[in-house]
Amino acid sequence: MSESDDTATFELCVVIINCRSSLEDHFNAGVDLVAQGLLEEAVLKFDQAIGLDLSYTEAYTSRGGVYLDLGRPQLAITDSNKAIELDPDNALAYANRGGAYARNFQLEEALVDLDKAVKLDPDIQMAYANHGGVYALTGDYENALVDLIRAVQMAPSQVPSLLNRAGVHYELGNIEEAFQDYDQVIRLNPSNPMAYASRGYSYWD
Repeated sequence: MSESDDTATFELCVVIINCRSSLEDHFNAGVDLVAQGLLEEAVLKFDQAIGLDLSYTEAYTSRGGVYLDLGRPQLAITDSNKAIELDPDNALAYANRGGAYARNFQLEEALVDLDKAVKLDPDIQMAYANHGGVYALTGDYENALVDLIRAVQMAPSQVPSLLNRAGVHYELGNIEEAFQDYDQVIRLNPSNPMAYASRGYSYWD
């Protein structure tokens, strides 16, 4: 190999390393922005990471999760589809897509994806929370309660899971347990209007 070939190979390696470093910088910046609650800004960073590598599974997965949090379920489904295409065992992508299907009231599709998510990774709290929520929407409160108990055990300060569990307890006639969950939500978030309204409604029973 000539000296010019060696130089070209070295320069190519430098470009590849710099590109990988740059896309990881964008991805990590996106993750940091999500942690700060700056979701729109996080999407832009994930966009940049994907622009540098169209097969960057983690970026599709993370952006899909952010779209779900932003209330854009169809975009979440699109990103999750791509993440699953790239990695068929991507548990978080199934959990995100299941949550997005639930937002669209595609309940059968949601249950299938959330089942898949917990089979692939039994430690995804969001999957249990959404699974329980879907069961509640179908009127299957017994199974909803099983999932929501697990979700709260995994994340005791997760207000949506507590609210959903309180609602399921109420539907099952477990009024005292419902009050306990509403009280816990108020302790965690004293300005949560849903907790006060739902607890007040429960007093009438």
